[in-house]
Amino acid sequence: MKKLLTILLVLLVAGFVFAASAIDPGDAKLILTSDIGARTWHGFYGGAAKTGFADIASYGQGVDFDNTEDVDMEDDNEQYVGFYSYASNSTSGVTVTLTGSALNYSNAYVPYKLNFYKYDQTQNDFAGTAIVAVTGFDDELTAKVGTAITDFTSQTLLQSSSGSGQYWDTFKVSVEFDGTGNLNQGLPEGSYEGRITANVVAN
Repeated sequence: MKKLLTILLVLLVAGFVFAASAIDPGDAKLILTSDIGARTWHGFYGGAAKTGFADIASYGQGVDFDNTEDVDMEDDNEQYVGFYSYASNSTSGVTVTLTGSALNYSNAYVPYKLNFYKYDQTQNDFAGTAIVAVTGFDDELTAKVGTAITDFTSQTLLQSSSGSGQYWDTFKVSVEFDGTGNLNQGLPEGSYEGRITANVVAN
């Protein structure tokens, strides 16, 4: 009998020791936080058009988005000179403006018509009409020797609204010269250079 009581006492003590606690400490949490900064990629390039946010962003990693294209100033036909793409995750609105200079060598200046054709994300093709068309400089295409041609400024290419977040656009770019007029004028021999600059400004 004494032996039986001892066994029962041990079981009771054991049961008390391993019984579930009535205290509820609540859930334990590990909270993860991270910040995503605003990133913008934009620039001119040749080859195939980049048509998507990921396509533009992945191409823009460590790539110089400046581009150089050879053109024929004595050709009247429209000449395609690559693409311009813009992509940003910024929730702030931005405006992209264009400035540009006539092709210049020594004291000779050659203007051109500049066209930007916007990529239609619904039709998956470029629009038939240029969304931005700068018709020469001083509204003419006549080259000048001995007289400088004023740069064109503040042509708005695109605007993204505040809060839009992921935004992208791609444009096909072309130029047109008065090729016959340039040929007949007898422009001085030399290497001519003109620049088109796209500038991103927060709204």
